[in-house]
Amino acid sequence: MNRCTASWVWDRNNTVEGILISMTHSTAFRSKENELLTMLKRLNDWQSDSDGAIDTAYAVLEMNQESLAALSEWDAQLSFEELRSFGEKNKNIFEAMIVKQKELIQFIKRESSKLSTQLSQMNHKSKAVKLYKNNDKSLFIDRDM
Repeated sequence: MNRCTASWVWDRNNTVEGILISMTHSTAFRSKENELLTMLKRLNDWQSDSDGAIDTAYAVLEMNQESLAALSEWDAQLSFEELRSFGEKNKNIFEAMIVKQKELIQFIKRESSKLSTQLSQMNHKSKAVKLYKNNDKSLFIDRDM
């Protein structure tokens, strides 16, 4: 698609500027594709190398969020036809990323729930200890002896 766009821009404008615009689009197209593959690689690496740490999952999520911002910038440099072509060409990558991203989010939700439960249990234990410390009654049966 990029070659066709370059040819069309050159034929219509017959200027060097037209070619430079087309080359920028071509570069943006490849850059966007590389960034997309990098995002998928991060998700795959997290899934295969994950040590079960929620910090790792958040780091992947954060890096991919930054990549999404870069993708948006490259979108602005691409023509409608290039965007459509990009979507068609990389449909499988998008689908794989969606599946992996959902798994990552589910992992984060599960870990968050576990941590929330643990924190709640710690708070209950802490309240029980404070209650016994503040109470005049003995904690152990033999304390009053």
